Amino acid sequence: MGIKTIIENGSEDLKAECLEESTKCIQEVDMKDLKVPHDFNYEMTGSVEVMSSTNDFVTVLGSGVFWNTQPEQIHGEPVPISFELTLIESIDQSTLPIWGFWNPYLMVNRVLGHEIHLPGYPPTIHVDAALFGMDDDTTNLLENRYYKSATNLPWALDLPIRWNYPIEHKEISQSYYRFAPWAKSGGSTYQDWYDLENGDINPAFIYDR
Repeated sequence: MGIKTIIENGSEDLKAECLEESTKCIQEVDMKDLKVPHDFNYEMTGSVEVMSSTNDFVTVLGSGVFWNTQPEQIHGEPVPISFELTLIESIDQSTLPIWGFWNPYLMVNRVLGHEIHLPGYPPTIHVDAALFGMDDDTTNLLENRYYKSATNLPWALDLPIRWNYPIEHKEISQSYYRFAPWAKSGGSTYQDWYDLENGDINPAFIYDR
């Protein structure tokens, strides 16, 4: 199951409901009814749109001003987003791939095929494979290696807390000193790297408002 957050020409009905409830987006989705670009085949990909664009929820002024990453700028209240997916048929969990049922990803600038997944999670069949191996990426489909750098740094994170992320132009490893060792270990060490209470952080580089 792929859950994407940005897509061109997304479902107007789903977007309208998200905006109306503002803090909660819950809907039973018939995947065939969603409006998507090109020839998306939901029978094959099982993708569901959660959010068409962050611009539907927040307003970014531009001209070097970003949303809640610059302490010197106006702070906007975060917009919680949740959803509920009701399955028509049950799934035998023993038949699921090693990464399980949940495979959320971002679509960059609404470009079909330009995907960002969690580390170790595979792309959809629509991915632009020409993007793999660029810059620090070491994705290798033949080796089942996805969305990691040579030192296992990820392109996306899924954390169990409301996280205080780095300020604009600062890297996570500059803000949370245990992050890089955690990534290099494949997640076996420093599993609390994102916790402000462990003291191994640089508060000056962390957005805390």
